[in-house]
Amino acid sequence: RGAPRADSAASNPPHPARRAMAPARHGAVALALFAVAPAWALVVSAKVHGQADAASADGAKVESCLKAGLGPGTEWLIEPRWKGADFKHMEFMQRRGANATADKETPLWVLHNQRVASQMKPTAVVFARNLQDVKVAATCAHKAGLSVSGQSGRSSYIAYCTGRCVLVNLHHLTDYSIDSAAEMAVLGGGMNLGQVYARLDEAGFTIPAGTIPSVGLGGLTLGGGKGPLIRLSGLTIDQLRGVDVVLGDGTVVHANQTHEPDLLWLAQGGGGGTFPGVVTAFHFHLVRSPKVMTEFYAQWDMVRKPGAKGEAFDVVPAIRSWKVWQEEYLMHPDPRVWVRLEIHPYKEPAAQSKPYISMAFKFIGMTREEAEPLLAPAIKELGQPRNGGEWSSDTYINSLVKGAGIGRVSRPGCKQWDQGLTMEEAQKDLLKDKNFCSWDAGFDAALKHRGMVMKKLSDEAIEAMMNLVLEAPYFDPTLERSWYFYLQVDPTNGFAGEVDPKATAYPWREADGMTMQVIAKWTPDVTSYTLKGFNKLVVSTLQPYVGVRAFYDYPDEDMPGGAVPLFSFFGDNAPRVLGIRAKYAHIPLDEGTRWTLEVGRAGMDFGMQPWSKPVFFDVVSDPAKQAGMMAEAIDTLGLDVSR
Repeated sequence: RGAPRADSAASNPPHPARRAMAPARHGAVALALFAVAPAWALVVSAKVHGQADAASADGAKVESCLKAGLGPGTEWLIEPRWKGADFKHMEFMQRRGANATADKETPLWVLHNQRVASQMKPTAVVFARNLQDVKVAATCAHKAGLSVSGQSGRSSYIAYCTGRCVLVNLHHLTDYSIDSAAEMAVLGGGMNLGQVYARLDEAGFTIPAGTIPSVGLGGLTLGGGKGPLIRLSGLTIDQLRGVDVVLGDGTVVHANQTHEPDLLWLAQGGGGGTFPGVVTAFHFHLVRSPKVMTEFYAQWDMVRKPGAKGEAFDVVPAIRSWKVWQEEYLMHPDPRVWVRLEIHPYKEPAAQSKPYISMAFKFIGMTREEAEPLLAPAIKELGQPRNGGEWSSDTYINSLVKGAGIGRVSRPGCKQWDQGLTMEEAQKDLLKDKNFCSWDAGFDAALKHRGMVMKKLSDEAIEAMMNLVLEAPYFDPTLERSWYFYLQVDPTNGFAGEVDPKATAYPWREADGMTMQVIAKWTPDVTSYTLKGFNKLVVSTLQPYVGVRAFYDYPDEDMPGGAVPLFSFFGDNAPRVLGIRAKYAHIPLDEGTRWTLEVGRAGMDFGMQPWSKPVFFDVVSDPAKQAGMMAEAIDTLGLDVSR
């Protein structure tokens, strides 16, 4: 099933623009590869939307170039604008491009996060059908002086391609090949995780990645990628062995550990918004699918103190849950044990339940008999779960189906277990490229996720955070909302923690590593200032204890405390990230992701937070070193930081 792949180095000599570490003047370039998507096409007149003449000129240049170069069946759009969560808000005047059709659904280049979806304003969208289409799109963008963003899944939490940008949607690039003897696979850049898992499982393999089928392989991989197999097999990037890339000028490159190794290194966690090309295929080393996945899900109440209405929640259950999780399960000596901790301080209307804490235990390749004794520390400390505890044992692929919410999601076109859904039907849902039937795939919610990379928390830090988090309901006395707020904490250690921090662009490798998502969701027809503000407050409260390290897969365009995203994402690897980007970049930086590479923030002295004790200690070695690194980057790359 020949997956798209670049030719050998012999037929792809280094491009003159790919210079070593020569100065890259103002805006040394990025291409974004973030999410996933299908394909339809209608074209919007820039003049109808009142765009500036410059924007219309860009559209005209790109349109002429695309007409001349794209294949006869390739669909494309010129200057579309998305104005809301309903198709009727998508204004258009005429259609262009061969076989272009209008779909009465959310346009298939629009992000799932309705908080930022309308910020995307590409000059053009190309639904590439093959490698040649990607080359044409990149070449046309280059000729017009525009940036290029690859789109693999539409699951980005931030907007990209927000202006003067050609968006290359990779929905059709789903070819794949598996070499079982070599335990290797080439996976098309447009595949989503559901497609990846289903195809690999047919041969008895998998890769360590996330749990939501609709998420694009491309964006997840370039940001690092994590999932339940992380303690056994590492981050997604720890099994990545090569990438096929179309650079910003249309040059095709295959990067691996011996040819263009810098580009492969950057693909291993350097982030979709910083990667200088569109990845058309990923080359992975495969791991064997576990023979069985045994799981146990438990909830415990957060009990209110007796007394007058309005008294605070008793924080003891939440504090105990974090401590027992951290001491007994975060670094469990058996890497087959992976436990997720969640804190839900709001009463959730759908559940009709009191606020709760939960642990989702995954015992990988273990039977229930082997797993049961491992629950003892949690039961001893927290008591019997309020839900009695829910056991399950199944094949790995079936556990992925169930864990994704397939069969439990109520959405048009989605059959549920109590409606007679069979596992065979459910597995086919993994192969969907739209109209997903899994969690977080309705493309109908506004989201704010912040990802904090931390080590074991002190008792003081746990208590400070929980005392704040459990006050969340009192920011709204009704205790019931049409949206949700919760904390989700996963181990990010084991295999992943043993990798050299310099071996990949993603730098955070510790034996006691964890990643916490601070998650806020609300309906897009309202603006929840309370929820967004509280989300930020939780992170700000923790920063003095844990620092400002972050995970690129959960990018936050408004990091609290004056943190500089470049160093929060990449730490000591930041100068090399900038240098490699400059080496391969060919076009202007995407305005939507510019902030991820800036070496400072307005009003900050080299990004240092104005607190009494330094919190950058775990991002770079010390403040002096941080300042020196920034000065070196500014001088080497000729960056303009006056803005």
